[in-house]
Amino acid sequence: MQKVGYSCVCDGMKKFDFDKSALVSNLTLLSILTIVIATISIGYVSNDEYIYFWDTANYHNQSVELANIFRSSIVDGFNTFFSSLGRDYNQVPCLPIVPIILIFGDSRLVFITGLALLYILPFSLSTGVIVVRLLNSYSFAIFWMTAFSAILMPPVWNSILVGYPGIGGAAIMNLAILTHLRDPKLSIRWQIPLTGLLLSFAILFRRYYAYNARAFLAALFLEGLILSFCLFPKKFGKFLRRFLNYELAVVLISLSCFLALTLLSPEFINRVINTDFSSLYASYQHPVFAILGFYAKAYGWVIWLLAVAGLAIGALIRPDSRSSLLFLTLFGAISILDWGISARYIGFHYATQFTVFTVIGIAILFWASLRYFKNSLRASIPILIAAILIFNLLNGLTTFIPFRTSLVPWLALTSPPPPMIRSDYNEVNDLITFLRSIGANNEPIYVAASSMTLNPSIVMEGEKQLFGRQQSKLNILHVPHVDSRDFYPLEALLKAHYLLIAVPFQHHMSAEEQDVVKVVFDAFTETWDISQDFRILPEQFVLEGGVTIHIYERIRRTSLEAALKSLQLMQEKIFPRPGTQSDFLSLEIDEANTAEHSMLPTLYIGPLADSSKFIGTIGFRHQDCTHAAFQLTTLDTEGKALDKYGPIHVSINSSKFSVSTQNENAQYLLFEEVPDGTNRGFCEKYDLNPNVSIE
Repeated sequence: MQKVGYSCVCDGMKKFDFDKSALVSNLTLLSILTIVIATISIGYVSNDEYIYFWDTANYHNQSVELANIFRSSIVDGFNTFFSSLGRDYNQVPCLPIVPIILIFGDSRLVFITGLALLYILPFSLSTGVIVVRLLNSYSFAIFWMTAFSAILMPPVWNSILVGYPGIGGAAIMNLAILTHLRDPKLSIRWQIPLTGLLLSFAILFRRYYAYNARAFLAALFLEGLILSFCLFPKKFGKFLRRFLNYELAVVLISLSCFLALTLLSPEFINRVINTDFSSLYASYQHPVFAILGFYAKAYGWVIWLLAVAGLAIGALIRPDSRSSLLFLTLFGAISILDWGISARYIGFHYATQFTVFTVIGIAILFWASLRYFKNSLRASIPILIAAILIFNLLNGLTTFIPFRTSLVPWLALTSPPPPMIRSDYNEVNDLITFLRSIGANNEPIYVAASSMTLNPSIVMEGEKQLFGRQQSKLNILHVPHVDSRDFYPLEALLKAHYLLIAVPFQHHMSAEEQDVVKVVFDAFTETWDISQDFRILPEQFVLEGGVTIHIYERIRRTSLEAALKSLQLMQEKIFPRPGTQSDFLSLEIDEANTAEHSMLPTLYIGPLADSSKFIGTIGFRHQDCTHAAFQLTTLDTEGKALDKYGPIHVSINSSKFSVSTQNENAQYLLFEEVPDGTNRGFCEKYDLNPNVSIE
């Protein structure tokens, strides 16, 4: 019996004695692994000069906000956490890091280092347990070789170092794998609910693990079919019983996963059922071969070849592990194909769901070389594999390689190039400082750019980084970026007091997929009528790549005619309609001057029949505002009034309304409040909230 200080979590693995020397050896290696993870994280963040934005800032911001709530009230903190479970970007990955932020502060350095230790360390250790469970041989050496191999995979770092916690979801999936490997026949009762629960946790942790969970279930189904088929046709009755029992267990695992998700996050389940995600995120999708090529290069072709070779060798020389290796091979292959065919999204953070398969394959190669080779080969092959892994990590994480040869294309892509440096860091700081000087009174600012050089998030996050979270004061408008996912930019543009235009046009995906950004750029470079409501300021800022930032200031309110003309041009340029644009569009003209309006003018832009019936309610937001009146006007394509309907009177006791319209030659319908001669003072102060639908 080997003496190491590691007790396996699964039956069938070797049990080890906890003698003093073994315990010291394991604690020493664990300490080294922890120090390596922390050192890479600290070294990276300490040397960057960058402004993180969008998703790379999202989890840092959410973690800090959640920590601040917990600092004030533990009850409020958990209420906030649970209320987030229905969102796409929930706070499940944030909760474990809250204590670290409360103790060490909310800096980027603390966040990234905590993220790495919380999620990379469990992933590497759990992967080591999987390999030991698979091989049940040379446990001590293979466990630590696997654990250290896991942290040499570039996608693990490429995601964590820029703020993505996705590797934590991979660690949860590892626990689901271990649960299955406990008994591949699924004959233990607790396996079914526990596996389903773990799959649901992975999905809640990061939504894209839903594809991974689906692949897991598909692999279980195929594994059961293949193993049962071995009995066919000689023992058909036994084949049928085994197949039905196994697939029933797979169905129960699926149901337990669905039930757990329904109980934990019913909003998520409701959204999955009622949302066409394929259409919503169509702008993000890429061709299948581009997807497969990207993820091959994310690890490096040589890594995938070593991993496949390892899995094949394991199946050949370990007959007792073939069932488990079959499941893992099926799981890996289906995961890659499902992602490449169904999801078709590109991103290094998505690659973390495939890491376990590469690490397992390479770990089996380590084991085979130690077990079956002798003399110099026994040492040289593991050393060669380790050298490849280290060189591949350096190529994937740095721009410095001691020598570059024709082998480099076989290695991992370099992304991001650490440390993250903006060559125009000072210029961005100057831009933000200037915006704070002109937008000191909360004037709305529209940033008409969506690239890695400039976008609204860069301005918001840059202000936090420069002046502190508590001192941020810029009012950066929420604007659309992606055609399939977002909405027309008119509402935000009408509110804007200042507007930033970047020349040349800035986009982070195909320009044809970002017309919702391009139309605002066009409005000012092609001098649409709405652009005449602004004047250009003399100050300009030149960012990296020669991108020039022009700043416009509103000089007058936009007329209804100019707004409608802009809307028509937007509708012509953005086709089909943006993914989340509703049939109703608010005409809140210049947010700074809306105090005089109690109900904002609302435009119906949906399809119109020859006649329509509008029904709805008016919500009175203050008890002193008890009466209101509004009218509905049909407009032609040029914004000219055709017919008026109303005034329609409503009260706090009778807030429902119904109005029928004749829409011949009408393009739009405008809802707007009119004086009703009652308690106007109160209704001007407190908003009315219209809720309208059409029959």
